[in-house]
Amino acid sequence: MSWEDELRGQVSRVGKGTKAYLSITQNKGNIQLRYRPSNSPKYQARNLPFKWNELEADDAYTRIRNIYKLMLEGIEFSLAVDIADDKAPMPDEDRDWDKALNEYKIEKLTRGTSIKEGTWLKEHEPVIKDAVALMSGRKSPRDPVELINKTTEKWESGSRTRQQRTRNLAAFLKYCVNVQRFPEIWNPPSDLSYHIGRKPASSKSQKVDPLTDQEIIDLINSLENFEGAVRDKPAALNWARAIKLMAAFGLRPEELKHLEKKTDKKTKEEFLWCSYRKRAGGGMTEPRKLYALYPMNKKGIKQDWDLVSHFDQKDFQLPPLQSKNGVGEACNKYLARQKGWHSILETVEKRKERAGSYSFRHAYSVRGHQLDLDGGSMATAMGHSYETHCREYPWATKSGTDSAFARVKAA
Repeated sequence: MSWEDELRGQVSRVGKGTKAYLSITQNKGNIQLRYRPSNSPKYQARNLPFKWNELEADDAYTRIRNIYKLMLEGIEFSLAVDIADDKAPMPDEDRDWDKALNEYKIEKLTRGTSIKEGTWLKEHEPVIKDAVALMSGRKSPRDPVELINKTTEKWESGSRTRQQRTRNLAAFLKYCVNVQRFPEIWNPPSDLSYHIGRKPASSKSQKVDPLTDQEIIDLINSLENFEGAVRDKPAALNWARAIKLMAAFGLRPEELKHLEKKTDKKTKEEFLWCSYRKRAGGGMTEPRKLYALYPMNKKGIKQDWDLVSHFDQKDFQLPPLQSKNGVGEACNKYLARQKGWHSILETVEKRKERAGSYSFRHAYSVRGHQLDLDGGSMATAMGHSYETHCREYPWATKSGTDSAFARVKAA
């Protein structure tokens, strides 16, 4: 008797005496298992991960018996095939999602490219806790696609927040499979674009454009010459100082909370130092010395704000920088109530551009390249990689190219 006939006979006897008829056939070089209930003329078929040859026949037979045992427990045929192949969990299987969450938190905070606890609480924990709660419910999702969809649907399609939360949840699921030994089915899709979605056509991009130096100067003048209620004058002056710092040193709004004045031991020169570290694709950004590039007005006169010497003086106060949604959002909300800002927005909109708290940092980048500073130096001064600088600030590469060829032409 050939091995094929022997295997066919073994498989046919597996379901003998029950209402399940099992058989095998060859399909694309693999062993295909077929199942037909006694009350139906139609059969269901699934390819098994075994080649149609004698060497793999015994392993295939063992797998088929395991599948049949699962079917006797009331599990439908296709799901039984996946469970036997470790591609699906047993129904109502008790996976310790809470344990996985707690150990993943330790992993993120203490190992590899670790993150700050504040970042964990703000960007990772909310979405993962929601997912764990869903998996602990009565009708828990059966696969990662359903889990990701149900967990992230509360955030706007295509938004930065939804993108971030989706990726963070996917990273947690990979950890569950690779470290906690969850079934392979819980590996998230490699392409998350379906879950992240796209913004509606009417939705505006959240990216903002740089302001001109004169617009920044006009805004600061409007705050320093505040015409509103006397009680609101201190806040206007505090925000004027914050905007000066962002514009003169190319700061991210969040970095306003991480500044200190230092003195160079060799030159005795005073300078500002930013201790903020931002998680990026290649790891963490490094703390850095800040270099001032003060805006110039229409007449080409540089604004002498002398921020370094004034920084640690008693009257150099900044606004409250603790905000649930970040310093950038706090700045945007304050500016939204100011007449001087609305005047600038009207001009910006005529250029078909947008402005916000990051416009001051972007203006610093433009200023640097107008002064012919190379992209590498500007990237270091702004606290990100050269690759990021060229990607986020396209004028960086254009400016460098124009300057380089201008020098060749003049030679």
